[in-house]
Amino acid sequence: MKILLKKIKDKIGNISYVTQGSAWIFFGKGSSLLASLAIMLIFANFLPKETYGAYKYVLSFFAIASLATMPGINTALIRAVARGDESTFFVGEKEKLRWSFLGILFLFIIGAYYVFKGNFILGGSFFVSSVFLPFQRLVEMFPYVWQGRKDFKIQNILESISYIVPAIFLVGALLTTKNLPIIITTYFASYTFIRGIMYLYTRKTIKKSPVDNASLLFGRHLTFIQILMRIASQVDKVILWHFAGPIAVATFSFAQMPVQQLREFIPIQQLALPKLSTRNVSGMRKTLMPKFWIMMTIMIPVVVALILIAPAVYNIIFPAYYESVKYFQVLLLGILLIPFSLLNTVFLTELKKKELYIIRIIAPLIKIVLYAILTPTIGIWGIVYAILAGQFLDAGLVYYFFMKMTKYEK
Repeated sequence: MKILLKKIKDKIGNISYVTQGSAWIFFGKGSSLLASLAIMLIFANFLPKETYGAYKYVLSFFAIASLATMPGINTALIRAVARGDESTFFVGEKEKLRWSFLGILFLFIIGAYYVFKGNFILGGSFFVSSVFLPFQRLVEMFPYVWQGRKDFKIQNILESISYIVPAIFLVGALLTTKNLPIIITTYFASYTFIRGIMYLYTRKTIKKSPVDNASLLFGRHLTFIQILMRIASQVDKVILWHFAGPIAVATFSFAQMPVQQLREFIPIQQLALPKLSTRNVSGMRKTLMPKFWIMMTIMIPVVVALILIAPAVYNIIFPAYYESVKYFQVLLLGILLIPFSLLNTVFLTELKKKELYIIRIIAPLIKIVLYAILTPTIGIWGIVYAILAGQFLDAGLVYYFFMKMTKYEK
């Protein structure tokens, strides 16, 4: 009887964790989705495609430069906080600031290049982004503390504010100017200021504890692991810019952005990482595979439905970017692979560096090679095909290594 009651209690506890956690995460993701949609609506209806293409071009380089701020420490911080080692936060922020100068230098050099070429608009935009880089990436640490604590309510209330308020400022700027440096400055200044408030609030709540050096070391490895992956996720727009121009970047971005928002809206890894960080790898296949196949079954009709309604939605919301629909529909096939992130979470919780290195090097490398081969000849379609090839290869490698790691389970 005691064993039965314990099983029931554990089951109810797991259901409660998932339902309550999911509700707050969906609230946070919904706020992000609405903020992104508002910004895209203004760009689509009030600004030239060239301006949006240039905006995404600058942000792509900014994301690549952000590798210098050790983004892997954010993920490692979730694991450390989940285990009670909250003081890891203070060491992590020093690590991020220490290396950020490399990203600042990278963006400054690109800005200087464009100024030398006589393009003061792009040059000024890159100079602005270089100034904000260390601060913007530092203040982004705060959600990972709350995620590690499994306090999804506080995390997503704070994040929702940090999405909506900067979006209001950016929409205001987009309605009053087409000047790219002003738009870029408004974006970074509002985002950094609002998130800075959340960051300082969170920092005051950190409890004194031992430092999880193993997680910090793993965070450095995660950053190195992410290098090719981050480049592959951003260099598509850089390559497209040089072969097809800013309008092609804008057209592609209006296909890619909604898909990215949909991928982020489904909080599989966000829920699983803090939960699995406190468990042993033993029994993972038995625990996770039924959930994995249920999610795969759900994804198929969802993707089919989205593909069917996409033309009508674009025609109503983004008529100027109706050309993006066909790219959006094909990119939606990547949504089918979201359940693989559940299996990938195990590699993070178990610090499986070798497997992560292999997965995060091979798939992005193939993607980058395909960008270079396909984009000069078939333009946007080359980027789309390369992205899908990389995503399916990544999913295949995740599944292979997960099954290999858990093959001795009884």
